[in-house]
Amino acid sequence: MNALPAADAAALPAEEVVRALGTSAESGLGSAEAERRHDEIGPNALGEHVDASVVLAVVVLNTIIGFVQEYLAGKEIEALLDLVP
Repeated sequence: MNALPAADAAALPAEEVVRALGTSAESGLGSAEAERRHDEIGPNALGEHVDASVVLAVVVLNTIIGFVQEYLAGKEIEALLDLVP
């Protein structure tokens, strides 16, 4: 297996990246090869970091949206109360 820096991989067509990494776009790595690479290189820590970042972004976005909705709902209730004598 050859190492392929991410910047180089981003500039290549997908077929060349798959070939350079010694895998298959259709079936991926076999179990034995995946285990060998895991033992040799370690776990995919980048994927875990990205997953955590995505979860954090979703939570923050959800909090912001919830706050805005509550604020606007409060303004609407105030406007309705102003209509009641």
